[in-house]
Amino acid sequence: MTNGADIRRQLMADLNRDYLAYLAPMGTREDNHHGSISEQSPQSNSTPLTSNERDILAAGGARFENVRGTHTAEIAQSRRQELQNEIGAMIREAMTLAEASQWLSLPQEVIRGLATKESPEFFAFEAPDGTLLLPGWQFTNQGVLPHLSEILNRLSPELSVLIIHRFMTRKHPDLELPSGIVSPRDWLATEQDPNEVLMLASDL
Repeated sequence: MTNGADIRRQLMADLNRDYLAYLAPMGTREDNHHGSISEQSPQSNSTPLTSNERDILAAGGARFENVRGTHTAEIAQSRRQELQNEIGAMIREAMTLAEASQWLSLPQEVIRGLATKESPEFFAFEAPDGTLLLPGWQFTNQGVLPHLSEILNRLSPELSVLIIHRFMTRKHPDLELPSGIVSPRDWLATEQDPNEVLMLASDL
């Protein structure tokens, strides 16, 4: 059986071909992950962006303003590389179903069921090759991030895996502890008021 490290290594090797799949809305991924995004032929980082790529990259946070005088291929390469680096970091920190099962001492089928039901208790997504991954931010040394299910059920299905990852892991100015500003993940991990994060999740 392929171990988690090998799975992550292969997914990262395939990012040049598959990175757009991680920017698709979660609510459409089940329909699309075997579609044109994940099955397209590998793209060279030097090719110009298509209008579809440009729209999806913009939804993922890429910015295209103030680029006069810069060759389109250079813009494309820069934006793609930035996003691929960010997605790669997300993949490196994620757990496979087998790893999450070992971490939580729960059967894999139980975790899969809790992650894929209508009101999920874990956050999981399918990589373009069908591998189920669970982002690492939802786990703590004690097990599962407090109030995880409540947060997940406030998030719109129109959000992509990458946007949700950014929301949970980036510091937010509205979440301040005596030690400084923290991310929603760290706010919940230190058992602060979950309503602060719930409100932010509702506004995404």
